[in-house]
Amino acid sequence: MSKPPYSKPANLEELIKQVCARPQMFAGKDNFDLAAAFINGYYFALSEFRPEMNPPSRLNDFGRWLAQQFGYPRNYSWMYFRTALPDDESVFAQLPLLYEKFSKSAE
Repeated sequence: MSKPPYSKPANLEELIKQVCARPQMFAGKDNFDLAAAFINGYYFALSEFRPEMNPPSRLNDFGRWLAQQFGYPRNYSWMYFRTALPDDESVFAQLPLLYEKFSKSAE
């Protein structure tokens, strides 16, 4: 399977898609915990320095939506959904799809 070309992510959806497509490039290895830490850090920087591109609460809203989808308490981090899937490969495949579904439901 060919990887999509890299371009600087302009928003959270692009960031999630790119990190999940190439976790080794962003996190050093195919590890969801490391990739999630990268997403959190990059998103924090975007929300601080480019808030017009990413509302600061967007990742938190996604976390609350994921918690609802998987039956977790609302205060669980978006990263906790990892426990619902068997392995990191499944997480990397599902996370962009889940974020897309969240975005459509938030419109």
